[in-house]
Amino acid sequence: MEKKIVFSENFVWGAATSAYQIEGAVKEDGKCEHIWDVYTKEPGKVYSGHTGEVACDHYHRYKEDASVWEKTESHRRFADMKDFLKLRSNGR
Repeated sequence: MEKKIVFSENFVWGAATSAYQIEGAVKEDGKCEHIWDVYTKEPGKVYSGHTGEVACDHYHRYKEDASVWEKTESHRRFADMKDFLKLRSNGR
């Protein structure tokens, strides 16, 4: 018998991810190499050789993404998803 899980009316769903999984644009605006850029290119480390080079492409699609968030009237709190490495001009 399957047990039914019931959530209260005021329960708020949430989700979390990382900039690398969402942002894309790994070689733009002076971004230096990230540990995940190296790791994902090592054979056999990631399923089917996937990388975050494009990811969900939020970097280029942020206006469209924001429009979707607004239309769904979802409760959300987003940290600045710009990868920290893009903030460092000399890559150090």
